[in-house]
Amino acid sequence: MLREGLCTIINDWENCKVILQAGNGKELIEQIDPKNLPDLILTDLCMPEMNGYETILTLKKIYPEIKFLVISIYQSEEAIIMMIKSGAQGFIHKTADSKQLKKAVFEMMRSGYYFPNQTAARLVRQALQNGDYKLKNNLSDKELAFLKHITTEKTYKQIAHDMCIPIRQVEYIRNLLFERFEAQSRIGLAIQSIEKGLIL
Repeated sequence: MLREGLCTIINDWENCKVILQAGNGKELIEQIDPKNLPDLILTDLCMPEMNGYETILTLKKIYPEIKFLVISIYQSEEAIIMMIKSGAQGFIHKTADSKQLKKAVFEMMRSGYYFPNQTAARLVRQALQNGDYKLKNNLSDKELAFLKHITTEKTYKQIAHDMCIPIRQVEYIRNLLFERFEAQSRIGLAIQSIEKGLIL
């Protein structure tokens, strides 16, 4: 019912038309017509059989031109990093009203991305525009290991435990990489690491 209501709202917008809807990622993949691909897919993260992360990752490999806007209650840095790592270009909270949703959809079609947090949006844009940027300095094994850990949902304390180093050393590595990448947050650091091909 909620999905049908959302479709009705979107169909009322200028130059917008819902061409398919599905209850989970598996259904979506089965329904997509290669000859009539959607420009934008709205997806939740929590879905039965195939969650949002898996769905985006799978479809991005087949249809890289499709844009994905995540609608979810999860908005932590870790969740947003995982969205971006999966291939999503936008996020909006589930409590957003129709005006905010319309803004997100049209902004994604215009610029290719949308994040309500302006800092995150700026970092995403910068990372996308500078994807071919090469680091002048080689990273140490510990720095690369840290970069891999920040794209997970682990806390800095858990990262320190997994890396078998004190939390203070993790904080030192984090601050060092913030400065080297000119990043302001964990999200920004993760985005740049992914876009530069330093981590998968």
